[in-house]
Amino acid sequence: MKLIFKLSNGISSLPLILILGGLITTMALGAILLVFLVNNANLGERSSAEALAIARSGIDDGILQVVRNKNCPDASCPASYDVILDGRTAAVTICKDSCDGMGKHTIISTSQVLINQKKIKAILEADSVTGEVLVESI
Repeated sequence: MKLIFKLSNGISSLPLILILGGLITTMALGAILLVFLVNNANLGERSSAEALAIARSGIDDGILQVVRNKNCPDASCPASYDVILDGRTAAVTICKDSCDGMGKHTIISTSQVLINQKKIKAILEADSVTGEVLVESI
């Protein structure tokens, strides 16, 4: 009888080890999931801000093109072009007179970082006599 009792002594600890192992594994998976979700949210926020900054740079470049040449777009100033910053691209389109009225330029800049796409529109008013350019809205 003593021999049977000694052999079955370790069997009672097996369910306890399985339960503790399952509990530790579940807690570790929960922590990994939490870290993944927090990093994913930060990445989306960061890429959205980056897309907005690149689109804004495209608008600034378009305004500079109009300030340099009040008749833009013409032969010396393209209607559509790309601005490349740090490997990211802003597609800039400049439209004159036909988009928002006579004497006005419309600049549209679009950029995309990962799945975040940002589009900014600026309306400029250029005086044909003095060449003064006023930003009406962005």
